[in-house]
Amino acid sequence: MSSGPATVRRLNIDGDGMPDDVVCIGERYQIGDAEFEVTQPRVTCYRVGVRLGQPELPALLVSHHRPGFYMRVIREGHIQACDQIIKTGNGPCSLSVAETDALLYLPGRDRSRLRDAVSIPALSPGWQQSFQDLLCAHDGEAAEGSAMTRSAWRRCDGRDGQRRSWVQRAATSLRPWTSSVSAGIRLVSHRSWADRVARTAVSALR
Repeated sequence: MSSGPATVRRLNIDGDGMPDDVVCIGERYQIGDAEFEVTQPRVTCYRVGVRLGQPELPALLVSHHRPGFYMRVIREGHIQACDQIIKTGNGPCSLSVAETDALLYLPGRDRSRLRDAVSIPALSPGWQQSFQDLLCAHDGEAAEGSAMTRSAWRRCDGRDGQRRSWVQRAATSLRPWTSSVSAGIRLVSHRSWADRVARTAVSALR
């Protein structure tokens, strides 16, 4: 049996001065001889409430944006209670743990921040994939909306050609009477057509 120090595969660390809305994905910290990198918010488990005898605790952690976070070991080393936690590197995009958690679980996501999230190398693969899926869904909805707009305008353009043809025929038939009357018909008809096109496009998008 080895007499060396025990290897800890998973360690819970409670530290002061590292709130979830300040610590960012990709930041690095030194604790004792070891160095760590922040990889993702902690996924709140119901067992936290069971262990502490407070079943509502997981829901409270989520609603208060205090999930905690996971870190990967960059450099192994010995750590102990009361060791200082020293920040050794910044994370790209300044995406905090709390903001990352909200991007996945809350509505009203900022597309630019989703793109920031998938660009952070330190973010764990599972969260990377989740954000990539959200981006694809968002882009799909945007493309569908754009296609609907183009389709609406194509329908309007078709009716536009018919209306212009009618106006031209009317103007031609009235030309022997007076050119000013013809010009007035084209102007009024064009404005009326433009108003109807705008209303049709807006209606198609509702």
